[in-house]
Amino acid sequence: MCTPNVRDSVIVASGDPPAATIGLTGVTVDFSSNPGGQVNVNVFNCSPFGLNNNVVEKMWEIISTMSAGSFMLDLRIDYTDQEIAGLNEDSLTIAYLNPLDSVWWQLSSVEVFADGNYLIAHNLDHFTMFAIGESSSFNGPTIFTDLKVFLQGPYNDGSMSTTLLTNGYIPLTQPYNISPWYYSGNESVSAIPAGTVDWILVELRTGTTPSTTVTTRAGFLKSDGRVVDLDGNSPLRMPGEETGNYYVVIHHRNHLSVMSSSAVSLSNTGSTLYDFTTGSSQYYGTGGARDLGSRVWGMYGGEGNGSGIMTVADYNAALAERDVVGYNDRDYNLSGIVSINDANLSLVNRDVATQVP
Repeated sequence: MCTPNVRDSVIVASGDPPAATIGLTGVTVDFSSNPGGQVNVNVFNCSPFGLNNNVVEKMWEIISTMSAGSFMLDLRIDYTDQEIAGLNEDSLTIAYLNPLDSVWWQLSSVEVFADGNYLIAHNLDHFTMFAIGESSSFNGPTIFTDLKVFLQGPYNDGSMSTTLLTNGYIPLTQPYNISPWYYSGNESVSAIPAGTVDWILVELRTGTTPSTTVTTRAGFLKSDGRVVDLDGNSPLRMPGEETGNYYVVIHHRNHLSVMSSSAVSLSNTGSTLYDFTTGSSQYYGTGGARDLGSRVWGMYGGEGNGSGIMTVADYNAALAERDVVGYNDRDYNLSGIVSINDANLSLVNRDVATQVP
């Protein structure tokens, strides 16, 4: 069994402290801001879990008393010529072990300093297990989305309600494996992250038609409209794709699907925010988004049968399941109970159809 052979820690003051090298671990943390706390590093001299090709036979477990998302830092990890013997130094990167899926993922912004034998990963907001190796050794290409969108149903005065989360109704496994999405992804978590409104499904296309779809992935929608990965904080990553321009399609189980009005530039080092909430011009087509008031736009609510258009069938479906409690597609306002309010939401939006081809 692999056990740590080097351990050390450092107390980091709150505010904007200087970079701190943590003993002989080869780790340096450089915070831009943080609440203050202890950073512990355990170094394991063995191959990263599940990996054995073109990687440094070492892992760095970094733990802190500071909670994820409460800080931002640059992480430096040193290596020796002996440790990278036989590897392509120019293609080295840092990867982290995602505890939710036990997969090693490349960090989105890493620089190699070959002259000094170290790498720096920028803008981290959480700690976990880290490894070094050639980029091809980890998850392969991945790009990151940075998206904001509102759902009409749970929206109220600048944010969305998290009633489904409060009542414990949101399932731990993504719910889009049924008609009309038939998404086969295995996204699941042991606990729903704080501030979650519901699961959301993101699709990338190289063109506007369904035949140009290249990847799809489920994530979480937060109350402020951010679409995030399974950790509840990071931008949603889309594995298997290269940096480029993509049309972004967003699906929700009882709101009309929407698509970006133009192709969005996405990269493996982080992407510029695409904010669907700022105006109707952010949406593909005409009339596919709802004016929520105060110059805020969102996805039409009240479509509970996957037809892509609001009809009397959606209204009747809500009436038929009135007073049903829990996670229900006819709960158009995500209140946790199907009521006349859900039926009326669908009725108000009657005959509105998605503009997504």
